[in-house]
Amino acid sequence: MVKRRQICTAAVALLTAGLAACGSSSTASGGSPTAPPKVTLNVWLMSGSAPASLVTAWNTQFEQAHPNVTVNVSLQQWTGIVTKTDTALATSTPPDVLEMGNTYVASFAATGGLADLDGVSWQNQSTWLQSLTEAGTYNSKLYGVPYYAGDRIAIYNTNMFAKAGITAAPTTTTDLLSDCAKIKASEPSGTSCIYIPGEYWYAMDSFLFGESGNSTSAIATQSGGKWTAQFSSSADQTALSWIYTNLFQTGYDLAPATQNDTTTTTNTVFDSSKAAIIVEPGWDYASVYGTGTTFTASDVGSFALPGYTSSAPMPTFLGGSNLGVAKKSPNQKLAEEYVQLVAGTQYQSEMATVGGVIPNSTSLLNLQAENPPLNTAALAAKTSWFTPNSPQEATVENDSYYEDLLGAIFSGQQTASAAAGTYDSQIDSVLNGS
Repeated sequence: MVKRRQICTAAVALLTAGLAACGSSSTASGGSPTAPPKVTLNVWLMSGSAPASLVTAWNTQFEQAHPNVTVNVSLQQWTGIVTKTDTALATSTPPDVLEMGNTYVASFAATGGLADLDGVSWQNQSTWLQSLTEAGTYNSKLYGVPYYAGDRIAIYNTNMFAKAGITAAPTTTTDLLSDCAKIKASEPSGTSCIYIPGEYWYAMDSFLFGESGNSTSAIATQSGGKWTAQFSSSADQTALSWIYTNLFQTGYDLAPATQNDTTTTTNTVFDSSKAAIIVEPGWDYASVYGTGTTFTASDVGSFALPGYTSSAPMPTFLGGSNLGVAKKSPNQKLAEEYVQLVAGTQYQSEMATVGGVIPNSTSLLNLQAENPPLNTAALAAKTSWFTPNSPQEATVENDSYYEDLLGAIFSGQQTASAAAGTYDSQIDSVLNGS
């Protein structure tokens, strides 16, 4: 159970104007109150993560609660952010609060750059999205508070579905294959039913997690401090063989087997009606219709990638960001309160309704009910998966081990068993830092 630290607020309704009472001013020897010292709270947020209007709103609310504090937000770019953050956290003047891509938290925590946030009370913590919580946890301690998420959903051409006589979105892989057979029969040669580049592991690995039941990581598991890759496991082998046999060999998926996803290319294929279904982040939905495309909103629909049974869709990769506090921050209490505000119900609700992203709590996933694609993405987030929480995970991804493994299998260069035997040992070595 998480220890609950006393904070000045009466409840975690968070940092209303009454919070100003937390910092009572001292009294000088002559009896006159002494104003608290001026403080600048330095915050790093990633460019494009939150609408400027929301950032302004929560900064204003925080400053009103703390009249002696000025919040200084610096917007960062993703390119080069890992090196920049590592460098900043090692200095005596790091940012007090920082946004981190969820796959980076373990690395920053392992180097000792982040403050342990286990003793802080967090609103909605019991309903935080599982994958974002796992991403923010290292060695069983919380270092990154869930901020927002995005996931992959199936986006489909409603006209192609209608032409094939399909009246409802598939809810199982059996339905999906049946629909693909109908689409292949009704469309010209060279048209994909479902277009997922073979090395696009953010989508492909969902089939692996679905086969494992999502109770065991389909990528790698940890025991006794040692990571072991799982691509040779019976569940992964079954899923990899299923993908190769049912999507690539049938011609239902005509995307390049040795290409990772390039959203522009995928959207172009979809826009030219060369694919009935693509699998992309929910926020990409609007980019496949409207200005510069041949579609209107009614030409496009969405559904969660269907599971092997009707009981649940495939687990979806949950990307996104976490918020942390620098261990060397001189303003840790203020930094914690700032994160409490941003990660609480008020602004998480607005991140969903104004920002169009998935909020950090399952209790808030119904806020986009009137927006079909965002609602699809939000509901799909209830069943999610995440990468191994190893400080070396970023190296595995940057060195393209996952892409190379999948590309070798789906291009027919290697069997699933042979490829897994090769890459499991390499991934083990990297994840364990050996």
